[in-house]
Amino acid sequence: MRLLGLAVDFEMEMPGKLPASGLVRIVPRGRDDKAPWTKYAANPAKGVFAAAARSSKPEVVDGFLDLSDEDKFDIIQMDIDGAALKTAELADRAEDATTGDLPALRSSGLSVVRTGNAVYLAEAFRASLDMNQAIERKRELRFYAEDLVQGYRVDVWDEKSKSWYSLCKRVGTYSFLRNGRDVTLEDEGFVSESVTQAADDSSDDLFTHETIFGWNGWSLVAPRPGKTIDEEDKAADVQSRAATAFRLETKFKPAPASLPRLRFGNRYRLRARA
Repeated sequence: MRLLGLAVDFEMEMPGKLPASGLVRIVPRGRDDKAPWTKYAANPAKGVFAAAARSSKPEVVDGFLDLSDEDKFDIIQMDIDGAALKTAELADRAEDATTGDLPALRSSGLSVVRTGNAVYLAEAFRASLDMNQAIERKRELRFYAEDLVQGYRVDVWDEKSKSWYSLCKRVGTYSFLRNGRDVTLEDEGFVSESVTQAADDSSDDLFTHETIFGWNGWSLVAPRPGKTIDEEDKAADVQSRAATAFRLETKFKPAPASLPRLRFGNRYRLRARA
């Protein structure tokens, strides 16, 4: 992002008596447009200077998603979608059968779910629309921490090795087709919310899953080795194709030795950095 000029870092000296909370914004010289304000929270003793939360009970606490809220988050180890489809199929067959076996459940690794995720996303869309309209109409705008979270970097604690591992470390090759240049970088990706829609445009409804991320033993930001099934039902290599005038293609693989083993009988913990 920084090499492409899409992310820019600004540094400043901290004032001697910085209030514990307040508003901050950057106004480039020569610009007369109104830059948005950001509500901040500061604790110089802990070296903290970050965006403040709007909610009195924020989801993100000290930079981490608060997964301890059992009313909002849960962790599951079963393939819930597969179990639901099998159960529905069993119900359809039950009309013509006198006996039958319950469908077998299968594991799909570890998944973190947010109860009411669709409502959460709808509220986020509504807030984004309001903020975008405020910018277009040049109204004063104030950002909070909830407005600035683009995704999460997920770590897993492996009880056997007594270590945290990032599931988002990757090595990326960026191919700039216009000048024939390839750049290879090691960084961390992130996971974010997603929605789906009817492929035949039969409905404008958006659908989302309550699973916000899951780990089945592989990286969350790089494809598994091997081929996949393409639109023509044939095995094919996964390839990034330049779809815009920028003419950029990418390839990613997990950073070496960055992933732990997912094994039955072992104990794991999950955390998500905002």
